[in-house]
Amino acid sequence: MGLFGVIVGLHAAGGSIALLAGPIPMMAAKGGPLHRRAGLVYAAAMLVTAVSGLCLAIMVSDVLLLVIAVFSFFLVFTGIRALARRRGQPSGIPAYVVPWAALIFGIALLVRGAALSDVTSLFFGLGGITLAVRELRALRNADTQWLVMHITAMLGAYIATFSAFLVVNIGFVPKPLLFIVPTLIGTPFIAWMVMRTQRQQTVGMQP
Repeated sequence: MGLFGVIVGLHAAGGSIALLAGPIPMMAAKGGPLHRRAGLVYAAAMLVTAVSGLCLAIMVSDVLLLVIAVFSFFLVFTGIRALARRRGQPSGIPAYVVPWAALIFGIALLVRGAALSDVTSLFFGLGGITLAVRELRALRNADTQWLVMHITAMLGAYIATFSAFLVVNIGFVPKPLLFIVPTLIGTPFIAWMVMRTQRQQTVGMQP
């Protein structure tokens, strides 16, 4: 099969598992056994998808795949880090390296977009910079809302995977649209999920 075929297989398997497992923790009771177990499967599958996607992007020189792989990894990482902050776990070196790398990548994308008049690079460059700065601020502020960070990061990673799925399976629509439109549609859904979860927690804390 060769190394390329193995990486493609891992990427396809990880993406498929992430797409199937992702909706389960979204809809399951937050903090319950089903949410935790399905979330673990989803996070692991997303990391496999992101790392294999990064390798493929470098091997075939695909800028869009590189963007989706980098930010998918960053989002899953920050989603996991949000849980670590909730548990009071100290921030190690990767907690700083990953968002700084995402920030530098976002700036590079922004420069590329400006130089080439590439709307996709501008869009994801600005988005990446915003997310990276948010995470770096969270590392300095222990009071940052871990739940909001966790939900937005994990759902953002799911949107990225879904976008990549559309790109692979729909050939008659321009790739930039398949990356940007799901983000524009998914962002209000993320806001709704955050408000819904916070409301449920508020109700649960009432005597």
